[in-house]
Amino acid sequence: MRRAVVIATYAFLFAALVLAVGSAFTAPSLGGASAAFALLAAVTGLVLDRWVAARDRRRELLRALTHEVFCNSQIFNLPELNPNNPPAVARVYPRLAFACLEAAMASGIFTEAHDAALNKRMCDVRQRVGEFNQKLNLTEGLVLGAEDAAGAAGLHTNVTTSAQTQIVIRELAGLGELLVEKYAKETGIDRETTLFAVN
Repeated sequence: MRRAVVIATYAFLFAALVLAVGSAFTAPSLGGASAAFALLAAVTGLVLDRWVAARDRRRELLRALTHEVFCNSQIFNLPELNPNNPPAVARVYPRLAFACLEAAMASGIFTEAHDAALNKRMCDVRQRVGEFNQKLNLTEGLVLGAEDAAGAAGLHTNVTTSAQTQIVIRELAGLGELLVEKYAKETGIDRETTLFAVN
């Protein structure tokens, strides 16, 4: 699309140049038409370039958000968050990322009515991810202070199997589904994309 904008802008500028040169030798009355074409080229180029840039920015944010949601979903498959793998020693749990999520929310791009479901999902996921990361922080501190391995194992089981953890997993899955189902044409990421074929 950007190439079409550039071509249209140059076409208008070329027409303005031809009219300007022609009016200098033949009809001075064509000077106004030349100026009009030059202005039309400038305005068309600016408007279309801004529109294309906004569309590209939206697509890149959606792609980054989809990738971040996928990576966050994969964290729950790591051994550190396996309920059957309690820590023998204190461990640092992997955190859920939310930089792209916050960037998408802060951009204001997804506040239109047709993006209402996405905006709501992003807000819900951001809250759940923050709560989950905070729970991981607290659990790490408690595991460090646990007096025995059974206490540490209990804390680990709590953080990996709690209702809050299941809600985070469900919210991430819901946002991922929405991105793949509704926004696949914009992002180029669908169920067949290699990103989602990981077992």
